[in-house]
Amino acid sequence: LLSPLGIASPAVRFDLPIDAGAKATVETFLQEANLASGYAVVNPGAGWDSKLWPAERFAQVARHLGERHGIPSLVVWAGERELGWAKEIVADARPHATLASRTTLVELAAIVHRARLFVGSDTGPLHMAAAAGAPCVGLYGPTRPEDCGPYGPKCIALQSHYQTGGSRERRKADNSAMQAICVEMVCAACDDLLSREHRTAA
Repeated sequence: LLSPLGIASPAVRFDLPIDAGAKATVETFLQEANLASGYAVVNPGAGWDSKLWPAERFAQVARHLGERHGIPSLVVWAGERELGWAKEIVADARPHATLASRTTLVELAAIVHRARLFVGSDTGPLHMAAAAGAPCVGLYGPTRPEDCGPYGPKCIALQSHYQTGGSRERRKADNSAMQAICVEMVCAACDDLLSREHRTAA
């Protein structure tokens, strides 16, 4: 899109602003939840039902992160339906997952800015996390990663099956394309990103 302007390889900087008040609120929550030393963010929600990945699989990923890497997961949510999924994940992954409090968008930005890892489907919080600089594992079914994958070298997009059809058909489809993504694939992607973090720190 930028090539007619003579821009071939633009440098990308999101510079996502982190509100000072939201940052303070989130810091207090993290201290009280014993998450200040590091955490992964798990986001089970999505704008389309066809983008939903099963809550029990998110729980398995959270258990993997806790047992293999010693990283607790913070499960974020918006609305009553997502709160139900978040509670299910926390219960199934106990003691490796914590339920986030109700958050505003600016508080969510502060949360993902601090995260060591983000796991979720193709939805707003995933792209916010990528813009904030968090390593991301994006899960894709009815959309294509090459069109709307999380941006940047610290992100991995996973897709096992593409739900074909027009936008309306893909929006109204079931989530079988998402269910084709297995837990092992997601855990392997998480391991990859965390090993990159370890190598960079070393």
